[in-house]
Amino acid sequence: MISVRRLRPRDHKRLRRFARSLLIIGALCLAPALVRASTQEFGVDHTVPLSGQWTLSRGDSPDHVSFSLESHGRGWSHSSGSDVPVRELQGLDLDHASNTSTVDFVLKRDAGSFRCHGDEQARLAYAYADAGFALLDELEAQGYPTPDVHEFLTMAQHGVNVEYVRGMAKLGYRFQTVRDLIRARDHGVDPDFVAELQSAGYSGLSYAVLLSARDHGVDGDYVSGMRGAGYGSLTIAQLQTARDHGVDPRYVSSMAREGYKDLPLESLVRARDHGVDAEFARDVHDRTGRRPPIDELIRLRDRGD
Repeated sequence: MISVRRLRPRDHKRLRRFARSLLIIGALCLAPALVRASTQEFGVDHTVPLSGQWTLSRGDSPDHVSFSLESHGRGWSHSSGSDVPVRELQGLDLDHASNTSTVDFVLKRDAGSFRCHGDEQARLAYAYADAGFALLDELEAQGYPTPDVHEFLTMAQHGVNVEYVRGMAKLGYRFQTVRDLIRARDHGVDPDFVAELQSAGYSGLSYAVLLSARDHGVDGDYVSGMRGAGYGSLTIAQLQTARDHGVDPRYVSSMAREGYKDLPLESLVRARDHGVDAEFARDVHDRTGRRPPIDELIRLRDRGD
């Protein structure tokens, strides 16, 4: 349930706007929906039950779980999932969950809370509650449109909070839509990532370039490593190509130790693609007593010499 009382007068307009978005998509729970909003002199009583089903599975690391939600109604559906730190699931004891007949836990976020319950018949239900006005305030302050219910649910689940919105804005990033904000968060484009790139000299990157850089593993550590290896003036696109082909600081440094230093990036990428590494370069030198040019080294590798 979403239940908010004694709101500030300036919250009324925003609440009515949010309530209209709820009404647009109709009944928002597995049971018959109730949407009630009444404005009084000192506040608003607004109650909307939102519910559905949840699942948990192992995450990418031992201290994370994959948390998924599904809701359905007449003419609409909501489905989303994300990795969540186990510590954020209040009341959940993973070590004993499989030995108990019921499971109850709460995931609290700035955009709201998910109160989850499971029983011995494997019925897994959640209720969405406590919509956060602090997040609505921040979104409005940054010029974002009022999110609809699906967006609010997704923000709550995916960890789009006040700190994230404010942090991105301070770095100069106010995206066009709330969905863009959610997508950036999902891709791992956060204030730390952006600040690292800016410190490395990559400021003013577009939304698409930020997402692409993150997806390709081009972060502050990689940029700094490549710069330390002698490649400090590459574009993001060049860094992405190098990263995709396995040309990293370790590979560059190992080839330099075998006499292949300050090569054009394209030559390193081609060498890597053909399986030329420091071990092969050392073997050729030991057998022939010479260090052939990189193109010849590649041909030797291709012939199996």
